[in-house]
Amino acid sequence: PNFVAGRLGQAISLDGVDDYVEITGYKGICIADPNDPNSVQPAFSISAWVNTSGNGDIMGWGSTAGGSSRVEFRINEDRLRCESGGNVQGDNTLPDNEWIHVAVTVKENATISYPDVKLYLNGQDDTRKTTDPDALNVVAGYDVTIGRRHSAAQRWYSGLIDEVRIYERALSDAEVAWLAGRIKPFDNPF
Repeated sequence: PNFVAGRLGQAISLDGVDDYVEITGYKGICIADPNDPNSVQPAFSISAWVNTSGNGDIMGWGSTAGGSSRVEFRINEDRLRCESGGNVQGDNTLPDNEWIHVAVTVKENATISYPDVKLYLNGQDDTRKTTDPDALNVVAGYDVTIGRRHSAAQRWYSGLIDEVRIYERALSDAEVAWLAGRIKPFDNPF
């Protein structure tokens, strides 16, 4: 990947062929012990600025041992999608070749359904109101990746990604809207 002028400061430019970023040694936010029935999936949120005209994985982590043992935040059929066995999709088609703010929030012990999982486009809830009874239990496995599927060399992202953030809690609607309204980069999390 290359660094280029971004939405806020610099962004990474990914070619959609073989560029991606791996956060070596960081497994993401995962269930503490998948074999303990009392262990719960912690809440988390992902946010980023993206500029693309195609589909591809924005960020993902987890294992491929079972359907819901991973999380993938991506663009699929020109809509936002959070996938983990089942999936939650966005309502609106993403605009091509312009900066947009995207986010996903996941409540503690979530199922792959609204309102446990919410997608945001430019600070507004963009979640297609679906239900999926599958529990989200992300298991430590592959390192966190940006710009392609975390477990395989596929679903490459083509375009720019800026201000990627992972939070160890589900952000509120107001916090996501605040992130989407930022005009300067910042170093301090909430």
